[in-house]
Amino acid sequence: LDYEPAKMHRAKSPALFEAPKVVVQRIRQSGPVKAEVDLTGVYVGHTCSVVVPREVTLAAVTALLTDPLAAGLLRIASGLRLDLYPHDLAELPFPRSWIAGDDVALGDAWGLDPEQSARLRVLAATARLQ
Repeated sequence: LDYEPAKMHRAKSPALFEAPKVVVQRIRQSGPVKAEVDLTGVYVGHTCSVVVPREVTLAAVTALLTDPLAAGLLRIASGLRLDLYPHDLAELPFPRSWIAGDDVALGDAWGLDPEQSARLRVLAATARLQ
């Protein structure tokens, strides 16, 4: 990728790419959100979003984003829209009790009952968006 910010529309700072981050696939499919930790400083194009957490680990952010419950919640919030924008990711609730580890399931940390968690899993697995 030839990254020349001066020649680009809405270019991002190279520091954003070079720092440790979570790279998130912007186009949604069925199933969990596709997200990976990047420690190598890879530059990504417009088909990915970059998450640089301030208060939690990269692993915790990745675990939250790739959990099927998060995918179900994102489907409720954004419907059939294909793109997953940074503001969509930022609006996901990040429960402190879940971050602490303590073997708390994400659904429990969000205060969901088993039926609500099951419904989010079904929504996450919904056939490919149109």
